[in-house]
Amino acid sequence: MNTLRKTDKQLSSLISKIGHREEGFSMISAVMALMVGTLLSLAAWATAQSDISFTDKDKWSRLAYQRAQSGVSDYVQHMAEDSGYWKFCDRPDGVTGDGLGQTAINDNDFGVTLHPQRRWLPWATAGSATDLSYNAQYTIDLQPISGSCKPSSSASDRMIDPASGTFRIAVTGRAGPLVPSVLPNGETPESWRQKNWKRATIVTEFRRNGFLDFVYFTDHEGYDPALQPLNRQEQCKAYYQDNLGYDSSQPSSDENRPGRWRQNVYTTNDCSEIQFANGDTVAGPFHTNDGVKIQTAYNTSTSTIFGNANKGDRVEIYNNGRSNCPARTGDLNFSSSSTPSGCQPRVRVNTGVTPVMGPAAKFLDLPQDNDDLVTYATDTGDPTQVGVTYLGKTTIQLNANNTYDVTNQYINGGVKLTGVANPTSGVIYVANDNVAQCQSDPVKLKYAVSIPAGCALLEVQGTYNQSLTLGSQADVVFTGNVLRGSSPTAVLGVIANQYARVRHYRKSTYDMTWAKNGSCSGSSSDVDTATPIVSNQNRTIQAAILTLNNSFIVDGYSCGSQLGTLSVSGAIAQRWRGAVGTGGSGGCSTGTGYCKDYDYDYVFKSQTPPHFLAPSAATWKIIRMRQTLPACSCGING
Repeated sequence: MNTLRKTDKQLSSLISKIGHREEGFSMISAVMALMVGTLLSLAAWATAQSDISFTDKDKWSRLAYQRAQSGVSDYVQHMAEDSGYWKFCDRPDGVTGDGLGQTAINDNDFGVTLHPQRRWLPWATAGSATDLSYNAQYTIDLQPISGSCKPSSSASDRMIDPASGTFRIAVTGRAGPLVPSVLPNGETPESWRQKNWKRATIVTEFRRNGFLDFVYFTDHEGYDPALQPLNRQEQCKAYYQDNLGYDSSQPSSDENRPGRWRQNVYTTNDCSEIQFANGDTVAGPFHTNDGVKIQTAYNTSTSTIFGNANKGDRVEIYNNGRSNCPARTGDLNFSSSSTPSGCQPRVRVNTGVTPVMGPAAKFLDLPQDNDDLVTYATDTGDPTQVGVTYLGKTTIQLNANNTYDVTNQYINGGVKLTGVANPTSGVIYVANDNVAQCQSDPVKLKYAVSIPAGCALLEVQGTYNQSLTLGSQADVVFTGNVLRGSSPTAVLGVIANQYARVRHYRKSTYDMTWAKNGSCSGSSSDVDTATPIVSNQNRTIQAAILTLNNSFIVDGYSCGSQLGTLSVSGAIAQRWRGAVGTGGSGGCSTGTGYCKDYDYDYVFKSQTPPHFLAPSAATWKIIRMRQTLPACSCGING
């Protein structure tokens, strides 16, 4: 600024002198141009200096963010190598002593013997030549939901949010000029970096790969053995390509049970196989632990198409860990060839969809029961995690105002109780009441036949605006539409130990639903008078549906009139593939039961119903990353 003032005075004096001389008038415009040019040059110089400083700062900010990304990548890589890496807290394998220079992970117990100070990578002894050569580092902070992550034996209780099934880490990168070799008195390399380096923090949230990742998941693609004749139930429990070394001379067992292909090829007691018909669309990501049957070859224009275009969907067919013939157009005879007629190398997929066949698809295990859900269906002592359990048959109407109406023989004298507030844990569970076994047969079931009141039959319909998980020790029956209200992030989970069923109503007085013996005789004497008449039976279910031991199925799907369209927006996971209708000469519209319209709800990529179950051995994935402002100060002691 002094330079500008001095120049301004010199130019003013020069103009004054010239103004008193006659010949000077012709020079005024030139001098003025010189003055303006000088001022502009000086202004440009000052601006340039400002820009240089800003660019320098911006460079370090960018480098700090990049280094934070490197820290995320480091953690993700370890998680890919060992899905239980997070359980080690801040002491993964190979970390000894104080961990400095070995890991960047920090629990929140700074100052203890084994964690005397914050850990950064790269790291070297403070003040060493190597230390002074660093211009960028990263550090990783675990984010326990309570206390510290350690001890590792209780890490799951401390790290994983029980409501969402997720855990988080915060990764901070920092960057800046090299630390001067000579520092002011009292300054250390660490304190100098704290004052002069830029920082960026990325919070990363992980969730297990699981059933919510797929519009359609099956453990077995075969029809539920419990619904097949007794003489084939045991054999039909197998995967299609199972126990290829089966020895017919040895007793049958889990290790020596023929795959369904052998049962179908060599006996007359075929296992019922459900195919993906021409014209079907699987609108979203897909996974099965089994192989799949398609009506025509994958490279025909009419074959079922899997996945939504350009959504990043994966179509995974594990095929019981076998690479050959993950898809088929008919029964395969592996005795004659390893790639018999009808063998298909994959299925038809949409644009941008990734097909993953065989072992690379990975096996996802279904839990055998939903007992883990029961923990959050009671008063846990934590007011934020109080759930509710009902005994025996229970009818629930979900309400958009975050309440529900409930009918249960033990509640309000068996009269509907309205306006019950949704539980704070988000879990409503129905348990059996002094009944050892409540196995239903949705194909032959007749509503006129009384179901034992003690059976955990959960009937549900309605609208929700708050995330919930509904569970049953036996069956869940959808008695009407189940819809998300105005909340864009509310999600509903439905978990049945046995069947998730869609109620089958009559369409007219004498419209036969199904006879008690399942013969669909159509006789007027077999009309199920306990079934109401409902003319419009189109159904919409917006939820994640999980059946742990049986199927998602329509009651009496093979009898009566065509019911309309069953639309599911969400995710369906089942032990055995269930049927919702049969096709007539004109396709599903001329058959029985429902035409299906299943679409994946991509909100499940980032939102999880409260305490929803996940495969116990699944890998983890990132569901959310965000930069937080301001960045972590990340001092030496915290």
